[in-house]
Amino acid sequence: MTMDQLRRLGCLAGLVAAAAAWALAVAPPASAHAHLTAMQPAIDATVSSPPAAVVLTFDEAVHTSFAVVTVTGPDGRRCDVGTPTVVDGTVTQGVSPLPGSGSYTVAYRVVSADGHPVSAQERFTFAPPADYRPAVATAQPATAVASPAAAGPAPAVSRHAGHLSQVAVVVLVLTAAMIMLIRNRTKRT
Repeated sequence: MTMDQLRRLGCLAGLVAAAAAWALAVAPPASAHAHLTAMQPAIDATVSSPPAAVVLTFDEAVHTSFAVVTVTGPDGRRCDVGTPTVVDGTVTQGVSPLPGSGSYTVAYRVVSADGHPVSAQERFTFAPPADYRPAVATAQPATAVASPAAAGPAPAVSRHAGHLSQVAVVVLVLTAAMIMLIRNRTKRT
């Protein structure tokens, strides 16, 4: 290799390194799924008065169309009523009068802002006073939280648009460098 060829190769390597450094420096932050930050009644808490609703708070907004929340009593019957309401990162599910003491399971499935479904189960315990008389509830048999397919498709969210534009810039820089090298080589011959 001649010195001129080594210089061109070094220039090309420098361009590649600069383009890679730029792509890493301006990369958008990684998208994370929504995480449950709080629940009312609190997770694993024991409450003595029946809640009128279960409120789930997430660390980011969730899509309004895809939220599913079920509240299941110790007897396996559902105690949730109606559909959940979603405001930003807060999901509220109405609850019928709880039939009695015991552990209640709150199962949820939401679609986070990045388009990924997030689901889990949490619990709280209802320990009413001795004089508590449960109202006659219209509880439903327990069913599983809807699967992602049953809740409908997740909205199309392009999380990779930033990366694609960076790759395009790197490809353009490399193409320009290759064209320059080829032109210099053809001029000498």
